[in-house]
Amino acid sequence: MKAFLKKKEEIQNKFKKQPVKPVNPVKPTKTAILLGLNYPGSFYSLKGCINDVENGSKYFNQIGYNVKLLTDNQVSKNYNVVEILNELGSCPSSNLIFHYSGHGTQVR
Repeated sequence: MKAFLKKKEEIQNKFKKQPVKPVNPVKPTKTAILLGLNYPGSFYSLKGCINDVENGSKYFNQIGYNVKLLTDNQVSKNYNVVEILNELGSCPSSNLIFHYSGHGTQVR
């Protein structure tokens, strides 16, 4: 019986949670991608979207975010919203914000 209890205790000790040693802490990175599209020159042009993201950019810079600000000038046939969203998946940030200001639609 003593041998059984000793073996049981050995097994239990083997599976006890060991304290986790801290690894070298990595400084968290914060990234904000802000996209504002006014669609100038179109029938449906807007007036405040670029203003929205410029103000957001100032705020996120103040609180320590790396900001990527994109407006109508940067978004074109060569660099579109799908590519911007793909960047979100490859962005090495621990905190990531994506903000869009512009027209939207719902597809069913």
